[in-house]
Amino acid sequence: MQIKSHYYDHFQKRKPRADALFREFVNLLKYILSLTYNDIPEYPGRVLLIFWHYSSNIKLIGERKSYKMIKFAQNEYVYKTKYKPKIQNIMTTKNSELMKMARESLKGNWGLAIGAFFVVYLIEGAIQSIPKGGGGILILLIGGPFILGMTMFSLSYSRHQEPRFEQIFEGFRDFARALIAYLLIVLYVLLWMLLLIVPGIIAALSYSMTFFIMVDDSSIKAADAIDKSKKIMKGYKGKLFGLYLRFIGWALLCILTLGIGFLWLIPYIHVSVAHFYDDIKDNPAVVVKEV
Repeated sequence: MQIKSHYYDHFQKRKPRADALFREFVNLLKYILSLTYNDIPEYPGRVLLIFWHYSSNIKLIGERKSYKMIKFAQNEYVYKTKYKPKIQNIMTTKNSELMKMARESLKGNWGLAIGAFFVVYLIEGAIQSIPKGGGGILILLIGGPFILGMTMFSLSYSRHQEPRFEQIFEGFRDFARALIAYLLIVLYVLLWMLLLIVPGIIAALSYSMTFFIMVDDSSIKAADAIDKSKKIMKGYKGKLFGLYLRFIGWALLCILTLGIGFLWLIPYIHVSVAHFYDDIKDNPAVVVKEV
């Protein structure tokens, strides 16, 4: 006659419950990933709250509060994955064509672009070398205005207007708005990176058109520009990421030239992204509902 220990019986009684807990936990993780990958929600803190709430109550899994939290996460995941409409990218211009357009825009005027971007990065590099953390604080203060100025400069190239060297400093005329937009983007991206590296990259792609929007609309608030960037980037984040990947080979070649090649590559990237913005701003992705 086989004798089973008390601990074996105890384990057997709780095994179904442990299996159910594991399944619920997997569903919760899937839900968190769905929030991360599917059109990043308004407040990244929502994901952190769900994860913190679950982890802090894991010992109370049998209690009502934790059970309700897990069921909420599971139901939300099922709803989002089963009923959420798909977004189709209808942009016809290929990334290779955008890069070609950028080269055409820079043709005959590379010197001004190289000089302007070199001055910006030279100033930022000099500021970052300030010891005792002072450089990092100054970069946070001037980063937004410089990005806004470089965006104006790049759009002048992509739109075949007359680019001017002083445009790289024009962002300081709108210092407050540029600073707020920059700090908000940094904050949001850092919050997403607390989860994983990939969510941070996706967030950065979602907010990437913010300064372009601010150039086109001088009255829009920083937070509204970020929201608008997220909307127009729906369906296009992967395409922009693919555009950046196309420059990896060029970057490797620039390293072989001891960094000298970056003088040409950086304007090339900025003007290519400016063409990307002009291509998608009035060409939103189409929402396709599955029956």
